[in-house]
Amino acid sequence: MPSLSETMAAGTKVVPASQLGQSPREVADYIEQMSAELVSLAEQSGLGFLAYLLEVAREEAALHRAPQQPTRREMHGELPVPSVR
Repeated sequence: MPSLSETMAAGTKVVPASQLGQSPREVADYIEQMSAELVSLAEQSGLGFLAYLLEVAREEAALHRAPQQPTRREMHGELPVPSVR
């Protein structure tokens, strides 16, 4: 079975990761790796804002790859709602 990167590089029709035998964690890992490479490329080319956006995508993928999934609120850096007593 081809890896996700081989499938993407071959330009084949995009299919769900589950059909490729990839777990969401494996897909997130792949996205994190590719995003890191793209960040470097954007920085070297003087595309600062694009590098920033790609870094955000890399960090989001890293959160999804992590063993313990953070809550949706934690994933986007929002402050917790204060409890009313």
